[in-house]
Amino acid sequence: AFGIITALALEHVEAGKTSQEES
Repeated sequence: AFGIITALALEHVEAGKTSQEES
């Protein structure tokens, strides 16, 4: 369960960083 949560969290963080860099 934690593995899935961690994966989703990492993806969300990475997506947020990418969006901020692109903006």
